[in-house]
This record gives sequence, C-alpha cells and structure tokens, in this order.
Amino acid sequence: VREKIRKGQWEATGGSDVESDTQLPCGEALARGFIIGQERFTDIRGGEPSRTLWLPDVFGYSPCLPQILKQTGVSWFFTTKLTWGTVHRFPYSSFRWLGHDGSEVLVHVSQEVGYNGAIDLAEIKKMEECQQEAGIHNEFLAPTGYGDGGGGVTPEILERARRIKDLCGMPRCEWGRIEDFFERLELLRDELPSWQGELYLEYHRGVQTTHGDHKAAFRAAERGLQVWEAVNSLTRSGEIDTQSWRRVIFAQFHDAIPGSSIREVYEEQIPELEGIARHCHSEAANAFGKGRKNALFNPLAMPQTLYVGGKLLDLPPLGVARKSSARLSEDSVTATPKSLENARLTARFNQSGEVSSLVVDGRKVDLAEPASQMWIYPDHPHAYPAWDIDRGTLGNGRRVRGNAVVAVEQGSSTCAVVAFSRPLTDRSHLITRYILKAESPVLEIEWEIDWQDREMLLKAVFPTGYNGKMARFGAPFGSTLRPQHSGDPRTEAMYEVPASRWAVLSDDGEREGLSLITEAKYGFTARDGSIGLSLLRSAYITDSGLHREIRSLENDENFSDIGHWTIRGAITAYHDKLSREEQPAALAERLYQLPISCLAADLKSPFLGLEGGESLVPVWVQPLEDGSFVIRLNETMGRRGSCRVKLSDGAVAELVDLQGNPLSGGGLRNGVLTFNPYALVGLKVR
Repeated sequence: VREKIRKGQWEATGGSDVESDTQLPCGEALARGFIIGQERFTDIRGGEPSRTLWLPDVFGYSPCLPQILKQTGVSWFFTTKLTWGTVHRFPYSSFRWLGHDGSEVLVHVSQEVGYNGAIDLAEIKKMEECQQEAGIHNEFLAPTGYGDGGGGVTPEILERARRIKDLCGMPRCEWGRIEDFFERLELLRDELPSWQGELYLEYHRGVQTTHGDHKAAFRAAERGLQVWEAVNSLTRSGEIDTQSWRRVIFAQFHDAIPGSSIREVYEEQIPELEGIARHCHSEAANAFGKGRKNALFNPLAMPQTLYVGGKLLDLPPLGVARKSSARLSEDSVTATPKSLENARLTARFNQSGEVSSLVVDGRKVDLAEPASQMWIYPDHPHAYPAWDIDRGTLGNGRRVRGNAVVAVEQGSSTCAVVAFSRPLTDRSHLITRYILKAESPVLEIEWEIDWQDREMLLKAVFPTGYNGKMARFGAPFGSTLRPQHSGDPRTEAMYEVPASRWAVLSDDGEREGLSLITEAKYGFTARDGSIGLSLLRSAYITDSGLHREIRSLENDENFSDIGHWTIRGAITAYHDKLSREEQPAALAERLYQLPISCLAADLKSPFLGLEGGESLVPVWVQPLEDGSFVIRLNETMGRRGSCRVKLSDGAVAELVDLQGNPLSGGGLRNGVLTFNPYALVGLKVR
C-alpha cells in the first residue's frame, strides 16, 4: 500500500475524532503517506489521487494544519463540528483557510448536522437556511446515513432521498461525491471569505485531560517511535516497521484519545501503547548490536546533557558518547527545606510547598502570588461528563491550603530534591517534589498524587505578573497565540484550551515571561497573567454502568483517573534571547526524551547541529530506505530568521517537503537556512 501511495496510485481519505493538539504522529503520518480517519485506503476512481481530507469530528484545528495539508497534496478540507459553538457561531460555511505561514486550503463546513443524517425534511431545510455563503454558491454537503458507530444509509433513508429530490419548497437534492463538490467550489475560490489561524472548537474542553493514563501511554509511544527512528537514521538501517506507527495512529480515533470511550477501550489500548513504547526501545537497542552497553545515544537532533553517577555527560546531536567521558561539574546544587539553588537558578518555597520566588540567570520571574498552587474544582458537566468542562466548574474551585511536611532529598552535588507532603482532601494526598540539577536553568516538578476523589478536577496554578494580551501555547508543529484578558466573549469561550506540552505567559512584547513545560499533559487555562495546568479529572467513564452482566472488566471503578499518579512538569524564565536548547519547545523534548544505552560503536552523525535562528527547533528524525534521513525543524515562536546547518565532512543537505520531495529555489544556500514564522522545514541529510 505504501508503494502505491508513493507512486500516487492511492490516497487516504476518511474521518476521525482526534484531539488536534496531540497530533504529532498524526502529522508525521501524513508525511509518511498514512491515513487519518476511519475509512480504509480508498482506490480513487480512474487512479486519480484524492485531494480532500475529511475530518468530520475534530476537537479544534491547529493553525499548522493548512501548511501540512498543502505539503502533502491536500487542497480541500471538509468538517462538521465547527458549528458546535457554545458562545459564538462560526461565521462561514465555505471559506479559504490560511495557516500561520499563509498556506491555504479550501474548507466546507456542513451546517446543523451531527453524526447521523437521515434526510429528515426539517434537518435539510435547516441546513439550507444556515448556508452562510449562499450568495456565492448555492450548494452544500449533507452527510447521510448513520455515522457514529457505523451502519450507513438504510432503505428508508434511500427512499426519502428519492422522494425529496425535486420536492416543492425543498432544496433540490442529489447524490454526489465530495471531490466533485469541491471541484465546483474551487471555481469560486477567489470569491470566498478567508479565515487565518486556529479554528477553535467551543465545546468538549475536557478531552485534553480525561483519562490521563491513556494520554501518558500515547506520549510514551510517541517517544518510543522517535527513539527507534533516530537510531535507524544514525545506523542507516532504513525505515522502521510500520505496524507500530499504524497502532499509534489508531489510538487517535474516536473516542480513544479524547478519553470519552468506554472502559474496555482503555483496558485494551493502554497496555498496547505501553508495549509499543517498550518494543520501540528494544528494537532501537538491538540496532546497535549485542554486547556491554558502555555508551549512551542521544535520539534528539540537538545537544543533550545527562546526569550519570554524579557527573555530567555531554551528548552531541544524534550522537554517541562513552559513559566514561562524563565530566565533573564546577557547579553544585544546594538544598534546604525552603530553597534550591545552583549557579543559574534560585527557587524559594513557602510552608505549603509553593514557589514563592524564582530567579533564573539573574532574572527574577514576576510571580504575582506563590506558584504551583493546587486548586480543586467540583466537576459536574451538564451534558457529557467525559467530554466537557463547563465554565461554571472553574468558578467554583478552592485553593488547597495548609502547611506541608518537608524533606530534603539530596542525591548528590549535581542533583537535589525538596519534597513537600500534604493532603489534598480527606481522601487524596499529594507529594510535590522540586528537582534542580547542576548547570540547569529549569526547576523540575514532580507531583506524586494518590487521587481518590470522584467527579473532581485538579489543577496546578501559576499566578504571574505577565499579563500580555496573548498567551502562547505549544502545538505539535509550532505554537499558537490565544487571548488571556478576561471580559471579551472570545476569550471567555477559551476558558480551557489544548496545548502540546508547553505554554508561555509574557508581556505584549514577548521579551520575558514564564515557561511551563509538561511531560504528557495537554489541558491549560490562561487568564490575566495566571496559567493553570489540568493534572487530573475523575469524570464518569462513558457508559460505565451499562450492560454489566455481559462485560468482563478488570475493575469496578466507574470514574477515570482514580489511583496513584506521578506527573512531571517544569518551570523556568522565558526571554527572547534563549538558546535553541532552552526554548520551551526544545525543553519539552530534552527533559523527557532520555538517551538510551548502546555500544560505544564508532558512529558519528553527519548532522552536527544548527547555529543561529534559535526558535527553529528539531523535533523529529525520519530514516529513509536509502540510508539518508530527514530532520523535521519547526519554527516555534512566530519569528523569521536564518541559521547555519553544520554537517560533517562529506555530508550534504537539501530542503524537502513533508513527502520528501526536493524544494527548489531559496531557503538553503551555502549551508545557510532562511525561514519564515511558523515554518515547517524538512532537512534531508545524506
């Protein structure tokens, strides 16, 4: 199938429920010719490839998506859920969607229809009345049949469609194909309105957090794929087995990744994802051969420093270093019950275990109140427990107060830990560990939680003085800006938003602020300088109480996230002069993608790193069958610039699109790469 895709004989089209801001492998899957959606690979009539991506059920669309679609040959986009707004009505039915970089795709949004279209007369009439661009083109798509759960059309639906084809007072109806519809709409492209940036869905805001165990397993599988592909890139072993990719992509389907599936899905899929992560690491280790593992391999295309036996080991990008070459550091970490300090960072804590002061490289972070507060909210959505967080939920929270029991856990002079233990409620307990390592500008946080409260939401809150109009949130490919000033209706609709593992609060100039990094959490809140990270929500598991007599479940717990948790995050100062390795998007990779043990083989990467253009971050390395590899570089902070690509002797590089096709023209000349804001760059190295 993949060979047919490469040759342009097959193309993917389909529909899926995905959470847009956990789509890293989803985007990489597009680059590899994989499907996104619930349909099988479809043989397009006459051998012509489909140019339509049909995602009828997506929880918001990242602004990087138009750029991805254009680079993978998709010109048209069809969806349904943008009409599910709780505050605003999306203004268009057909429009040109522009990504951050200006890439454009043609979009059609079906109106007033959900999963199931039964050719109901009132439904069709309502769709006609809500067609926003009727003055430009007098057609709309009406998805027909039973969709959620499958089934398709019935004889009754077919008969109704026949009878209303030319019914007086109704729109003229006929069967057709999505591609044919878009070909006609394409002729009117220049007359259609445009929308640039994110398509935010004002609904189902709880899906960023529900079933955190599944999201953590999903992220671990992502990291496993990254490691395996990085090893194959260095060893010139070619592409990895596609089955692991397919299963990780399958985990994004409706309703798995949003946390709204029935319990059996998670009892089956979480162990599978965890197994995929182990399999990827095992295959990566085997690629180096057998023998004493006396070295470490860095799977990231940027430098990494590891703490080994009280020493520091510096690893080059995609490089191998012997453990014996670890060095002593001139820096040391000191810890007291009230502070952690190294040469770069000083953190002070209050008696509740909150951060009362943070100074990084002499720059004092503007904390309006102590940070890392714990807030608990009664969580009773009025409609869909697993899907939603209602606005009223965030208005009824309480801050967890009281003194904590403190312990200093000094591991060595290169790493120290201060731990604060205290109850959250009568049933739940928290241990907050603050971790500081030598030479590090990052205060790492580990929340160990025994969570036993049902229908509750737990957040870590960081109040700051950085009250710029917009806050920046990480996305799988780059980032997006969202408003944080209260009072505006558009802002109020974004009271809980998705982000891919990092966010930044800053002043309007984005010159300084606070970076918040997470390992595998995706739900955030930002208001008036205060940012909250959703840690756990114990929502009622979908249909958990139904048909118990025929279900074989491993436990009787009807609510998600009940149990023991270890959740990792980090905070540090943000400023506009950060090095590449300390950009928030880079920290989200470097803090949690650990090197792996290997043989001290004489393997040297042809890619030696980048110089300049610090907001351009390497996030993935894809091996190719010919022994070359592609480094995915994402511009993450909305800047333009240039950098020098450093290669070993004999290595060459060229720019390619997401399908691996060479890009002609500028962009890479004499080893200097120029880029625009939010650019997605493929650098092929051989």
